[in-house]
Amino acid sequence: MEKTEVTFLSTLGKGWTEDMMLLKNGLWQLSEEGEYSFRYYMANSKTKNSMIRRGQKMAKQEFCQRAENIVCVDASLGGAVGSCPASAKKVLMGIPYEYQFKNFMLSQEKRHTTASDTFRQFTHIIVGSTFSEQLFKTSYGVDESKLIRDTALPLAWEMQSVNSESEKKVLMILTSGNAKRTLDKKQFQEFMDFLGEDWTVVTNDPALASNQTEWERLFYIGSTKMKLPMLRCCNVLFTNQASYAAAFIASGKPVYLLSYADNYFERFMNHYYTEMCIKSIADAGKIVSLDGVLSKSQSDFRNSFSYVSSQSPYRAVSAVLG
Repeated sequence: MEKTEVTFLSTLGKGWTEDMMLLKNGLWQLSEEGEYSFRYYMANSKTKNSMIRRGQKMAKQEFCQRAENIVCVDASLGGAVGSCPASAKKVLMGIPYEYQFKNFMLSQEKRHTTASDTFRQFTHIIVGSTFSEQLFKTSYGVDESKLIRDTALPLAWEMQSVNSESEKKVLMILTSGNAKRTLDKKQFQEFMDFLGEDWTVVTNDPALASNQTEWERLFYIGSTKMKLPMLRCCNVLFTNQASYAAAFIASGKPVYLLSYADNYFERFMNHYYTEMCIKSIADAGKIVSLDGVLSKSQSDFRNSFSYVSSQSPYRAVSAVLG
C-alpha cells in the first residue's frame, strides 16, 4: 500500500510545536495500516545572518519540491509555495499566535487598511475559533471555501477531554518574551500565602523559578515536552501566550492574562477582557478565583477562542489528505 506523505514545515522560530506533535500522533492513530509517513523541515529563518537565510531559503524550496501534503502553524511556507507541486494540499493550523493579535490591533487602529495576502496560498485553514475565522476572512482576505470551521485545534481538542475534577491543585505560569515587568519576590510570597498550602505552582519563567529553594511548592519546567502533561493536570493558568490561553480555556478551567512583555495579545486582552488581566502579582489575590468556575468574561473568551464540542482535527486533516 502506498503511503500518504505528510510534510511538517516550521521556519519562523516555533520549531516542533505541541499542535504539530498531536496532529502527527492523531493521524498515526487513525491509520489502521500505517498509511501515513512524515517528513520535517525545521529551521529559523529569522536569523540575522544573510548567508544562512539564503541557504535556508534554497533548502526549503528544494525540500518542498516533492511535498504533496504540507502542514504549517504559521506563514512558514512563504516563498517556497512556488516550488510545491501544483496539486499540493497546503494546510494551515490557525494557532492564535502573536501575529493574529498584531494584525487585529493594527486594523482597529486603522494602521492596516488592506487585507494581507499572507495566507491565501494555503488550500485549507483550520481556524480553530470564531475569532480567527473572522480574522482570516477580513484581515487576510482568505476565501471562505478554504476555512475549516467547527474544528478544534489539536491542543484545544486534547484539553477538552481533560477531567475537570482533580485532587491536585496546580497553578501554571507560562510566560514568553522579554520581561517588561518583573515578578516581585515579596509580592509573590504574599500570593503564595493567598493560595495556601494545598496549591502547587509550576512555571517556565527562569527568574521566578530561581526562588525554588525558598518555596517548596514552586517547580520549574524548562522543557517544552513538560508543558502538555502539566497543562492537562493544572487547575488555573496565568499566561501572556494566546496559543496556550485559547487551548486551556477549552478545558473549561480558568485562565488569566499575566502582563509580562507588553505583546499584542496582552494589549488585546487589556482592552477587551479587562477582568481577566493581572497587571502584577500584587493584584492577583484580588482578581483570581480558585473555585474553578469561569467568570462571564472567561466564558465569553472561551466562546470566541475555542470551538467547544467540535469535530476532531485529526479526522478533519485526514479527510483533506484523502
